[in-house]
Amino acid sequence: MHQSELEVSLKMQERSKEEFLAALRADWPTAIPEEANNATLVSIALYNELAPAFEKLLAESGSLEAFYQRAKALASSAEYRRSFGTRVARPGA
Repeated sequence: MHQSELEVSLKMQERSKEEFLAALRADWPTAIPEEANNATLVSIALYNELAPAFEKLLAESGSLEAFYQRAKALASSAEYRRSFGTRVARPGA
């Protein structure tokens, strides 16, 4: 790729990122800082990915205490570690 093509590509990516952040700020005005970084974006992506499952688990549990017990058991399960362990949790943490 030539230097000028690379510069155009980087400008397009930056514009796309700014448009994406503007859309996020419209939906979550107090959650997206002015200087959002990858950590901010990953935390929002993980929340959006995992919140529905935890909402369902809470509804099925009947109480917060039961929910916490089920969530703790889920976090220590082999299935959880295979599914999310490399992205969300560190073994032994």
